[in-house]
Amino acid sequence: MHFNPNISLDDSLLNAGQMRDQFNGLDSKIDNIPAGPPGPQGEPGEVSLAQLTAAIDGTAQNPASVGPFTGSFSNPPTQPQMQAFAFYLETLRMALVRS
Repeated sequence: MHFNPNISLDDSLLNAGQMRDQFNGLDSKIDNIPAGPPGPQGEPGEVSLAQLTAAIDGTAQNPASVGPFTGSFSNPPTQPQMQAFAFYLETLRMALVRS
């Protein structure tokens, strides 16, 4: 079966066979997407520390270590609210910079 974007209707009960057909239809669509050109391949073998450093230079250190901003803003925002947000942005920037 081909994917049908009209299945299933809002507030309708789900039918396992119908949903399986939908997923198989989506899988078929995905499988039919042509592959892009192959990426450049490096030479096989060990990597030196200098090569590894050069490869990761400029990438983010650990942005996942910075959680979401938990402050709030009034309308208009106050100076302390903006300072708290500026501090949060600087913390995020420092997590993104590799030095």
